[in-house]
Amino acid sequence: MNDLSGIRLIATDLDGTLLRHGQPIAPATVAAVRAALDAGIAVLPVTGRPLHWLDILRTDLPELDRVIAANGTVVYDLHQEQVLWKSTIAPALTGAFARLLDERVPDAVLAFETLAGSVVEPSFKGRTPRNASVVTRAEVVSGDTTPESLADVIKILVRIPGNTDSAKLQDAIAPLTRLDSGALHGTYSDPNNGLLELSPAGVTKAHTLELYTRSLQLTPEQVVAFGDMPNDIEMLRWAGTSFAMTGGHPDALAAATGACPELDAGGVAEPIRRILSAQATR
Repeated sequence: MNDLSGIRLIATDLDGTLLRHGQPIAPATVAAVRAALDAGIAVLPVTGRPLHWLDILRTDLPELDRVIAANGTVVYDLHQEQVLWKSTIAPALTGAFARLLDERVPDAVLAFETLAGSVVEPSFKGRTPRNASVVTRAEVVSGDTTPESLADVIKILVRIPGNTDSAKLQDAIAPLTRLDSGALHGTYSDPNNGLLELSPAGVTKAHTLELYTRSLQLTPEQVVAFGDMPNDIEMLRWAGTSFAMTGGHPDALAAATGACPELDAGGVAEPIRRILSAQATR
């Protein structure tokens, strides 16, 4: 375990780590985060959520201003509601991937997270807003006439109806993500919902966290990361100190330098208190 007294930034996943989806952030966790902020430690949510799923932060921790969203494709200012940095998927790459998917996995269905909101194919089933735009596969694959709704795609979502094994889906789709027009990076945030999340190649939570911390002149040794799922693995490996949630995905636990209690047993609050204690006694 690295020296906790040198931690200057806490980077934390949201769902399954800072909170349970659909529930508020626990009071003890809110108190720990606020104590860290009071001690001069930055707290940065790093989530797979798209921009329209960030209201929980504004409600429960309005002190937080910046967030890395959509698995690293966006840095967003919560107070100004402004995109500070983005890495989008080019329409040509989106179309090429959809065409190859038609040939190799014709029963797969797609959805897209964009800077403006969600876009779904008619048969896509998932947690998407009621006001999501609808797009047909023909529109997606049509290179020169890509619909305006697919501008600024930050994440492609893939499902195969009836499949709930996200790891198997990733294995099936991975050979299709390396194309002449570019490449995509696949990951997932739930092993049991059969949902693959695709970002531009090289863009992960760790990639954008490194860019962000470099702008603050911080090193990995000054960062602690918290996560629980495969989309957190690169971030957990990159940070000098990292904690995976007890009960989280085995690969996330293997990537971290330590484990922290499950959400119901205190979650990230306990190691944050240890960090504060280490800094108070240095």
